[in-house]
Amino acid sequence: MIDDCDTEATSGVEETTEQRTELPPAAKRLRDFQADLERPSESAESGSVGRRGFLRTVGAAAATGLGAGAMATSAVAQETLTENTQTEHDGHFVSFWTDTPDTVSMTLESGGSYSCEWNNTGNFVLGKGWNPGSSRTIEYDATHNPTDNSYLCLYGWTTDPLVEYYIIENYGTYRPGDEQIGSHESDGSTYELATSERIQEPSIEGTATFTQYWSIRENSRTSGTISIGNHFDAWESAGLPLGNHDYQIMAVEAWGYSGSNSASVTISESDGGGSGGIGGGDPGGEEPGDDTGSEEPETGDQEPYGGTPHAIPGRIQAEEYDEGGPDVAYSDNTSENEGGAMRTDQYVDISSGSGGSGYSIGHIEAGEWVEYTVDVTQSGEYTVDALVASDSDGGAFNLEVGGQDISGDVSFGATGGWDTWETVSTSGVSLSAGQQVIRVSMNESWWDLNYLEFSLDGSDDGSDSGGDDDTSDDDQTDDGTTGDAQAWDSGEVYTEGDRVSYDGSTWEAQWWTHNEQPGGREYGPWEEVGTSDGGSGGDTGGSDGDTGGSGGDTGGSGGDAQAWDAGEVYTDGDRVSYDGSTWEAQWYTQSQEPGATPWGPWEEV
Repeated sequence: MIDDCDTEATSGVEETTEQRTELPPAAKRLRDFQADLERPSESAESGSVGRRGFLRTVGAAAATGLGAGAMATSAVAQETLTENTQTEHDGHFVSFWTDTPDTVSMTLESGGSYSCEWNNTGNFVLGKGWNPGSSRTIEYDATHNPTDNSYLCLYGWTTDPLVEYYIIENYGTYRPGDEQIGSHESDGSTYELATSERIQEPSIEGTATFTQYWSIRENSRTSGTISIGNHFDAWESAGLPLGNHDYQIMAVEAWGYSGSNSASVTISESDGGGSGGIGGGDPGGEEPGDDTGSEEPETGDQEPYGGTPHAIPGRIQAEEYDEGGPDVAYSDNTSENEGGAMRTDQYVDISSGSGGSGYSIGHIEAGEWVEYTVDVTQSGEYTVDALVASDSDGGAFNLEVGGQDISGDVSFGATGGWDTWETVSTSGVSLSAGQQVIRVSMNESWWDLNYLEFSLDGSDDGSDSGGDDDTSDDDQTDDGTTGDAQAWDSGEVYTEGDRVSYDGSTWEAQWWTHNEQPGGREYGPWEEVGTSDGGSGGDTGGSDGDTGGSGGDTGGSGGDAQAWDAGEVYTDGDRVSYDGSTWEAQWYTQSQEPGATPWGPWEEV
């Protein structure tokens, strides 16, 4: 903790060090900034400081070499943080920021552990991690059960270009991201990629215009492995470069949060973590197991890769086979990873630079097999699409569950090169609902496998979007309908205005969504617009895909601004009237009252 020898401890951190040393200039600047936090501001008696000023000062300190190793700190003297600071604690970089003092606290615990509590807070971001950030691989275990706007995420910044990035592991009532740009697979799940543009907003370089990068886990979780480099690679492949790494933390963030809650986080860095510096995907160090050479991998209980079973319907990346080692999770004819990429402490041959996720299983020989623990959400017959490549005579495989062949032999010819990827498909693969293990048995040699994608057969059949036919009860099922709405399919991507039938009702997507059940949460992406037995949905205001609502019936003011409606979705540029003023949305928002928080989505115009 940086402090002045003649002042009391600042930033809400207890200080017990008796002896002081001369501080470097950067540390003095941060000390002076912290001292400023103790003085009342011109705008608030609480002395709160804006995120802009906090980040500007921190950025200046980092630019002059004040990192986790350079900070003057007293061993493990810090216990509880209640005011803005960045410091080092028990070998980890710490960042704590809030715009509403006395509503959130952070307790620093040993190693990479911390906990936090908050009550009716405006905005905060806090966490433990590293400075600089890198494409390291980390393990984490957390408790995080939000009932309002909150994230559990890997959070960081780069400069040149200036980027604020998030790897979202769990979130509350709001799913972030303004522009969807694709998806990728990592650590046992699909992550959706998105961006948001921030115009003259706070940053580590002061007020600036910059882009937020998002990688949002489809199957939310609160513990597991984050292979950070995979996300950097995915952003890079999508044309979203990173720059010089600043700090990187496993963070809890909340904003406009009504009520009280708490969270706890423990982090550790896996072997083979990279260094900081320029670029997105360069791991900057050896892969885990690079030095094991001919050592035999350990065997153990079979577990899903990353701790979470692969979801079906969904995509399984070939390299994300189960943990457990040889003859437990896989069988390979050679005693080394001949591809030399990713899981190099195992024998399965993984190559990088492939299509899809960037990795594939290669050097395949007949008789080998790999297994994947899956969670099937619905019993039925599935179509399996496999992305494959071969420069020789093609290849063949089959799928097994419990020793029974469920697919038959799936074969294909040469694709024209090892970098020429083609999709081979088979239908009628019968799967029961629930968790199970699927084995991929290799029946021919010399081909590469990138991924397997499972989709429920018949999810797009019926009446070709229904045309103008009237709805009827004759063909209706619990999750299907006739008319202009197809049955909801967890494997499909839906965008604003798309309609589906589910559980006897018709639902309309309010924004981009994938694998989120209609009606699953109050502020989710689906709005119920009618019943599947012929209801028109007009009684909800917004039929025929128009989410704008009609004028006047909500008591709105005249002109171009309707009255604010907590049930409506608003995006950048939308205007509403509220409490005698006109407000303009700065980004996506729903149910957030205009003017409720200074960092909220509404600007009074």
